[in-house]
Amino acid sequence: MSEVFVLDDIPIKYEDLFRAPEKDGAVVSVRVHKSVKELLTKLAEKEGLDGVSELLRYLVAGYIMGKYKLIKPEPKVITQPIFLNVNVNKKTTEEHIDMTQVGLKMEIEELVKEAMDVISKVKKGLINPRGNEYIRRLRNKAVKYMITALKYGMEDEYEKLKTIQITLTTMLEE
Repeated sequence: MSEVFVLDDIPIKYEDLFRAPEKDGAVVSVRVHKSVKELLTKLAEKEGLDGVSELLRYLVAGYIMGKYKLIKPEPKVITQPIFLNVNVNKKTTEEHIDMTQVGLKMEIEELVKEAMDVISKVKKGLINPRGNEYIRRLRNKAVKYMITALKYGMEDEYEKLKTIQITLTTMLEE
């Protein structure tokens, strides 16, 4: 159902501009030259319309729309709701992440030193790595820190931990 336009005190719906009259509707008769009728018939066929009457309705509708600057009403569309997340306290969150990363970095450095110490003792022959529970715990701790380092985007620390984890795993298997 479209809106009603009032033109010169006459209410008209947009659809009425193109619709054929009902039984009691108005009939407008226009006499034209035979060659003009032939031209209108061919135009109607090219436009895919039912005949000259429909072509004339479209011509009249186009004239009225242009004269009164009518715009085709758009169908009413219900839009999806928009969800917007706003982080008001962004700076505080970044500072919190930075402090977490600093603390995590210190813990990773301690683990790296401890693991390097164990690796050097194994190479010197002071510790037997086969089935060593301490080396297994160090390796598992390295894996947990690897996951956390990835979570906070600490690629350098991740690479160090990965190297240590691989080294400790191979020592346990030898």
